[in-house]
Amino acid sequence: MGSDFHCSDVYKHYLETISEPELSAEFRAATRLDSSAERVQRLWAINIEMYNRARKYFNDR
Repeated sequence: MGSDFHCSDVYKHYLETISEPELSAEFRAATRLDSSAERVQRLWAINIEMYNRARKYFNDR
């Protein structure tokens, strides 16, 4: 990452990634899971994926 890196840029894109269809569908499905442990695990995995996509987006700029 260069000196132009700003956390707010990554966070903004991070928030926008939830509009990606497959992640949105996964997020909705995860919120409906009966097991709270499974729900938390799946939501955490989606959270990590969104963060990684945002960082990749910024690094590719």
